[in-house]
Amino acid sequence: MHVDTNAVSLGDVKIVNDDDPFNASTVYTSVFTNKVSPEVAYNRIQGTNIVQNVFPMTKPEARWIGLKISGLAADDALKVFGFFLAYKSLGGR
Repeated sequence: MHVDTNAVSLGDVKIVNDDDPFNASTVYTSVFTNKVSPEVAYNRIQGTNIVQNVFPMTKPEARWIGLKISGLAADDALKVFGFFLAYKSLGGR
């Protein structure tokens, strides 16, 4: 997973798979400890004003993924410009 933001630090990135992301009792899992720099993930330098936050993952296997992206504080100036989730088809299952 990849999340593009401004230079304000992310607080957490969480996912939920194959469940209702709008249900208050839905449990999300943090993937924040997976974070690596674009120098490691893509062999390119980090931007100054557009920051690439990369979270390599091999699990979960899911059809639906919900995201919860948060800043360090509720009123910080975090801007999320975009995100993407790439996957590899398991094939034959």
